[in-house]
Amino acid sequence: MVAILVRNKAFILPWFLGHLERLNYPKLNIELWIRSDHNIDDSSAILHQWVTAVRKDYRDIDLYINDTVTEYDGEQGPAYWSTERMSKVIALRQEALETARRKHIDYLFMLDADIVLENEDTLNLLVDANRTVISPMFKAVDDSKYSNFWGAMSESQKDWKQKKGRDLQKHSVAAPTAIPQTPNTKHRTDTHRLRRIRDKEHQ
Repeated sequence: MVAILVRNKAFILPWFLGHLERLNYPKLNIELWIRSDHNIDDSSAILHQWVTAVRKDYRDIDLYINDTVTEYDGEQGPAYWSTERMSKVIALRQEALETARRKHIDYLFMLDADIVLENEDTLNLLVDANRTVISPMFKAVDDSKYSNFWGAMSESQKDWKQKKGRDLQKHSVAAPTAIPQTPNTKHRTDTHRLRRIRDKEHQ
């Protein structure tokens, strides 16, 4: 089961969904669990249209969208992580885990909608790794408790990432009817690192 959380990701959803479709893994063995809320862009419309088009290809798609409220209490903007928003995301991830357990799902892949899977063998690599849990290694930024994927990036790399994000927003489309190719980057994905680790273990 692939559990996906979406909020205000219309600018990248066509890329994300296009690469998700191209994964080299039998779609009839994949269940999608998608939750989206508090959107102020076209994320909901894109998700509805895409799910309608591909529902028959997957084993099951559980889509729930709630846009009755567009912001959390105390939120200072769509990118602001309030305590309420953090708690909501934690609760959704727990719900996905409990759903997978209840349905006796073999594997659960937690995925954010702004992580584009360029490697089509991502799911095969994760399954072949034969680990109970696989997670990226977080790096704390400075002396704070904050950590994320980008903690080890140089300032020039961060500038590059922000520029790419702005470029994607400029070319946002209303629906994933034509999925463009994701721009090539010189940065390796976590799946490439996973492949390298797996190969080393089998030497």
